[in-house]
Amino acid sequence: MKGLGKVTAVFLALTIALAGVGVGFAAWTDTLTINGTVNTGTVSVGIHNESTNDPGATADPQWGAGHNTEGKNVASITSEDTGDPVCTKGAIDFHEGVKFTISNAYPYYAPGGTILIANCGSIPMKVDTITVTIVEKDASGNPVYDGTWNSTTGFDPALGSGTMLDDIRLVSWTINGQSGVGVASLLAALPAYSQIEPCSYISITAQIGFEEGETGDLLPQGHTLTFNVTVTCSQWNEVD
Repeated sequence: MKGLGKVTAVFLALTIALAGVGVGFAAWTDTLTINGTVNTGTVSVGIHNESTNDPGATADPQWGAGHNTEGKNVASITSEDTGDPVCTKGAIDFHEGVKFTISNAYPYYAPGGTILIANCGSIPMKVDTITVTIVEKDASGNPVYDGTWNSTTGFDPALGSGTMLDDIRLVSWTINGQSGVGVASLLAALPAYSQIEPCSYISITAQIGFEEGETGDLLPQGHTLTFNVTVTCSQWNEVD
């Protein structure tokens, strides 16, 4: 019995020692991995010269009643695509720009043209701003206007009399079937009717008219006007 007592004492001492270092547990483990990829969309636009209302083979279009009743054909408006191709939609090639040329303009002549603007990117877009850089020279080649027109700020510098620009009016416009008259109504309609879904395009038609002008400020003869139109498009939720 004395020997058993010693064994018991040793066992208790060992138990107390193990309790002091804690008890460990083993478990089965495995690992899962989650991978992710985020791609941002693209904004890319292209433009195509669709047509004009007077390429030169028919009587000159007029605005206002009682003009060109004789059917004269002396003026013309032509257009062409410029720059590199951007994309192709519906078998139509869209480029970086379009060039319009109006020849022999005179009072009440009303040239017009249609362009197509394509969404070559991957997210919906709207037309945001339109900027036109303009240079007008008189018959001697002297500049009488050199500035810009912006859809949010208008003309800069202020447009003076004695220029061809002073006698040009926006007679009509159409965006995807929605029509109106004048610059103000066009700018008001752009946010509502200019949304372009990816892989599609919209049609914009504009017709201008040359006024006769007022006494002392008639439509000048022999002037030459060159212009460059820049159309800026933004993702649709960023356009007012």
